[in-house]
Amino acid sequence: FGVLGPTRLGYESASSSPLWTVTLAAVLRLVPLTVGIYAPLLLGAASGIGVLAVFAFCQEYVQVQPGRPGVFLTALLVPIALFLPGLVVGGMEAAASVLAALLLAVLFQRHTEGTLGRPGVGVLFGLSLLGPLIRFEAMFVIAGCLVAAVVVPPLSRSGRPHLSVSPMSPLTLALVMSALAWAGVSAFAAVNLAHGQYALPNSVMAKSDAGQSFPIFIRLVLLRLQSNLLEDGLLTALLGFVIYRLVHLVRARLCTELPLVVTFVVATLLHEMLADTGGFFRYQAYLVALGLLLAFRSAGQIRLDNNRAGSWQMMGAIVVMAAFAFALPRFYFTAMTPVAMQNIYQQQAQVGAFFASQYQGRAVACDDIGEVSFQHQGRLLDVRGLGSFQVLKALKERRYGKDFLESEARKEDVRAICIHAPIIGPVVPSSWVMVAELTEPSTNIVMISPTAIFYAIDDVTAAELRRKLEMFEPRLPRG
Repeated sequence: FGVLGPTRLGYESASSSPLWTVTLAAVLRLVPLTVGIYAPLLLGAASGIGVLAVFAFCQEYVQVQPGRPGVFLTALLVPIALFLPGLVVGGMEAAASVLAALLLAVLFQRHTEGTLGRPGVGVLFGLSLLGPLIRFEAMFVIAGCLVAAVVVPPLSRSGRPHLSVSPMSPLTLALVMSALAWAGVSAFAAVNLAHGQYALPNSVMAKSDAGQSFPIFIRLVLLRLQSNLLEDGLLTALLGFVIYRLVHLVRARLCTELPLVVTFVVATLLHEMLADTGGFFRYQAYLVALGLLLAFRSAGQIRLDNNRAGSWQMMGAIVVMAAFAFALPRFYFTAMTPVAMQNIYQQQAQVGAFFASQYQGRAVACDDIGEVSFQHQGRLLDVRGLGSFQVLKALKERRYGKDFLESEARKEDVRAICIHAPIIGPVVPSSWVMVAELTEPSTNIVMISPTAIFYAIDDVTAAELRRKLEMFEPRLPRG
C-alpha cells in the first residue's frame, strides 16, 4: 500500500498516465477486486459517452434527425471512425485522454468567442492541471491554445479576438493553463527525481529521443515526423484539410474558428515530431477526434460556388466521405477488437496466471509487464526498461546487451523469463536456456508477437521451469 509501481516492492515510474493509475488503485482499495476490475471499462465507457456528447453539442453538420437517414448513418459511424469501441474495451486511459483534449480545445475556443462563463473557466483550469496527468500529450493541446492566443489577434479582422464574459484575455487564460499544466507535470517529475529516477516516466524515456546530441535529435525528430505522417492516413488527411482551412480563414481574416484550428495544427505537429502513433490507434486518438470535429464544423461552411444553391452540402458531403474513406482501417480494427482482446487473454493473461500460480513471491523477468505485474506478487525484471529503471538507464547509457541482461538476471535471482523474440531476441544471453514457446493461434492484432518464449538462466532453473509449465499446461485455453 502506498507504493507506485508495477510491484509493491519499490517505486517505479512506469506509467505515462499517473492520474489514471492512481484512480484505479484507489478504486481497487475501496471496493472488492471482483467489482473493481470493471473500473477501467466503466471509466472508459463514461469517457466515450462524453466524447460523443462533445460531438453532439459542438457541431451541427452531423446530427441524428428524423427524415435524414444518410446523416443518421453517418452519426452511427462516428464512434467507429474515432475508434471508441477499441479505446473503451482496451481498459487504458485513451478514451479519457480524448475527452480531456477535446474539452480543453473546445472550452478555449468558446472563451475566445465570448461564450464561456466563470464556471467554464474553472473547468478549463482543472483540466489544464489534470489533463496532462491523464496522458502527457494534453500538453501539446495546451501549447496549441497558447500559440493560438498569440497569433490569432493579429490575424483577425478586428485585430483582437472577441471579448469573453470572463475578465481574462485569451492570452492570460492560455498562460494560466500552461502554468497549471507544468505545475502538475513538474510535481510528478519531482517525485520521480526524489526516487532517483528520470524526471519523465520510464515509458516516455524509453520511447523518446532524449539524451541525444542536438543534431541527432533533430534528425530523429524529422524521421519520426515522416514515419508518423505515413502511418495514419486519417490523421494526415485531417491535418492537410485543417491547414487548408487555416489558410482560407487567414485570407478571409475570419477569426471565428481560428483558435480551434491553430490549436489542432500545433498539437498535431508537436505530437507527430515528438511522440508515437499506432498502438491500436490510442496514441493519436485525441488528435483524430479534434480533427474530425473540426472537419464537421467546417463542412457546413464550405462553398464551392457562392452563387450555386446547395453546393455547400455537396462539398460538406465530400469532406465527410473522404474522412470515412481514410478511416477504413479503423472500421477493420473495430471489427477485430474482440480478437485483440482474445489475444490479450490467450497470451499475456496466461503468462501472468502462470507466474502467479507457479512463481508467487519469486523473481521473474518479462518484456510485457501488464498482466504479469497485475497477477504476480514478487520481484519483476522488465527487460525493456518500463518497469525496471536500471534497465532503462543501461539503455540510455548504451550499456544494454547480453552481458548486462545476464548479470541483472542473476543479481535479481530470476527464476523464469518470458520474452518475445522481435523485442530482445538479438540480445538474449547465450547462457539462457530456452524451455518452451506459447503460441496464440488467433490472428495477431495487438501482441508484440504471437509467440512468447520461456527461458531459464541455467540448466537447474530450466528443469524447474519445464516441470512447472507441464503442471500449468492443462489450464491453458484450447489451442
